[in-house]
Formats: sequence, structure tokens, C-alpha cells
Amino acid sequence: MAGTRAEGRWARLPNAWIYDDGLIAFSAAARQRGAAGAALKVLFAIVMRAENRRATQAGPNQGSALLSYEQLIELTDLSRGMVAKGVALLRKTAVVTIDAAPGRTSRYRLIGYGPGDNYGRVPKSRLYRGPSANALKTLYDLSLRNEADVNAMKLYLFLCGSQDTASRMAMVNYDTISAKTGISRDKIRRALSVLYEHGLAHSVLVDQPNGRAPATGYRIVGL
Repeated sequence: MAGTRAEGRWARLPNAWIYDDGLIAFSAAARQRGAAGAALKVLFAIVMRAENRRATQAGPNQGSALLSYEQLIELTDLSRGMVAKGVALLRKTAVVTIDAAPGRTSRYRLIGYGPGDNYGRVPKSRLYRGPSANALKTLYDLSLRNEADVNAMKLYLFLCGSQDTASRMAMVNYDTISAKTGISRDKIRRALSVLYEHGLAHSVLVDQPNGRAPATGYRIVGL
């Protein structure tokens, strides 16, 4: 992908599955938290590495990434066992399909990556957080044992997928966040705090017409 393209600064995030409540399947409940968090980290790795060419140059591998387990381990800082659990959940939820490839790699295909599909954006610099494109350093700091961290990853995907292209903000309230992510209202504030602490998002007060109270919008840092 050419470095001068805007897409070189961000990765495309297919979002139809997010609008269809797909994030609910990645529960941060105690018994599901590890696999859910691992799946979200692996998903971020695939999104970051997915081939994204111009429509006129797109080939059969558009929206897919050829990755080995060793590469996924390095990108996410997960153990091999947790990568396997994450891949299994992504396959089960049909967020990605997986084609075996020669050698020790597989091709991970994101669903909904066609030219007519809707998508959000994930800024690359905020997740890599350094010169290396082999390690998503921000993900290293998010623990699979911590409910708020796993919820934060879900919330980040939701906000990235929900941003308005013109305003660069996601104008969503707690009810919508809860309905679309499965995060209970009382746990949203803590998940937002994790995003703020890691410099991934910030909130913005937006004036409303007719004297109504300002609404809260969420802006993804780096877009």
C-alpha cells in the first residue's frame, strides 16, 4: 500500500457485523473473557494487516491477511494457546473466514470487505505506537484478565466503526453502546476510561439546537 495514500495511516474496518450486534458475542464475563479478548486482539492484527488496494487494483486477496501463528503472537503478545482460542472464536462468529495456505501460514479474510460495503477506520499509529510494524504495542498493555480492558477493545471497535465521516465523531449514547456491544451501562464509563488512558479516544461536547443540552461525541485519536 503506497505510503502517500490516506489509507496508509488507517486500516479499513468492515462494520456491517458490528451494526448487526456482532460484538455481543465477545463477552467480557469471567468465563469467556480470555477467549473474547484474544479474539479481539487477533481481529485487530488481521485488520491492520489486511490488503487494501484501490478498487481498480483490488485482487482476490483484498481484505485478507496472510499470517502465521508466530506473526500473530508477535503482533498481539498472546501465547500460542490464546491465539488459537481467539482464532476459533473469530471463525465461530463468522467475522473472518480462514483459508489454509502453504507452509505455516493461513489467509484470514475479513467479511464485508467488498467495494460496496460500509466500513469504519482504525488508526495504525495508535495501535503500533512505535516504528515497528510487527507489534501492536498498545494491545500489549490490555489484559485478558481485566474486564474493563476487554470491554475497552469492544468499545474501541464500535466507536471506530460508528464514526461519521464528515464530523469524525461517533455520536452515540450509553443505551446504544450497551445495545450494540453488550457492555452494561454501569461498565461503559470504566471502558471509556481505559481508552482515554491509552490515548485511543476522547470525548467532545457538541452543541445542540433549540437550547438542548450538549451531546457527547467520541473521537478516535489519530484519524
